Amino acid sequence: MNSKPFFSVVIPLYNKEEFIEDTLESVFNQTFQNFEIIVVNDGSTDNSLSLVSKLVGPKLRIISTENKGVSFARNLGIKKANADYIALLDADDQWYPNHLQTMFDLIKEFPEAGMYCSRYAFSFAKNSLKKAMFKGIPEDFKGYVPNYFESSFFDSIAHTSAVTIPKHIFFKVNFFDITMRSGQDTYLWIQIALKYNVVVGNVTTSVFNKYANNLSKSGHTKDRIVLIDKFKKEEIDNKPLQRYMDKNRYAIALSCKLNNKKTLGRSIYNDIDKRHMNLKQKIIFKLPCFILIMLFKSKKALDNFGLRFHLYR
Repeated sequence: MNSKPFFSVVIPLYNKEEFIEDTLESVFNQTFQNFEIIVVNDGSTDNSLSLVSKLVGPKLRIISTENKGVSFARNLGIKKANADYIALLDADDQWYPNHLQTMFDLIKEFPEAGMYCSRYAFSFAKNSLKKAMFKGIPEDFKGYVPNYFESSFFDSIAHTSAVTIPKHIFFKVNFFDITMRSGQDTYLWIQIALKYNVVVGNVTTSVFNKYANNLSKSGHTKDRIVLIDKFKKEEIDNKPLQRYMDKNRYAIALSCKLNNKKTLGRSIYNDIDKRHMNLKQKIIFKLPCFILIMLFKSKKALDNFGLRFHLYR
């Protein structure tokens, strides 16, 4: 390995003993080998740290801190990184062997970008994969994304385990917001997309293990509400951004309703430009809570069979 790696792979780690070995193996197995791995142990209380410690070597180092949250851990790893390009990876996701080579090729071909995104797939259950869908972006398209917010209306162009960002960009956008427990990645992607070009590849190289990420079960609704109000000014003159944020408002409004916060949910729903909603969304929001709960349970069951049923679009 060169004295200065091309990529620094930053992995925040908190209680992921079931997944971390597979995650690290997917990095070690990359065809492009000029990288370092920085695992930031965020105060894990399970066997995660012990498992990673057995793998420490020339490419892997561990930074340990008391539990301060995933944003603090990511920021710490980024600041300690030796490379000029930061490849993010969550401790329960995996890369295909071509991931870093794909990102390297994108950087060389499209050098003027603030964020590089590979295609990714969702893993809902064992042997059940579904590729992310980007609006208006053909599967064979590679290059600068014409409009990040318009293209992210189905699934987000950027995902934490599928992005590479030049290190200096983090300093420009003030890193991940450590005050947010949820939505901090989306907040960062929006900031970057408003100021810089975003590149997307045409190869699926990352797998997002979406086991327990249902919005209805999250206790971090407050942070998501903060997120949807952060870009009100920018939305005025950016209609694709407004539509993108309205999609997030709708998801949060549903979450509030499911968590017995009907007044708050209605308030957020009323703030949505209804021209950005389809008939299905309007009908779903008006359903009684017990029917919504049944729909979410049905969605989870279908996910496990690799069939995606969307409640938010």
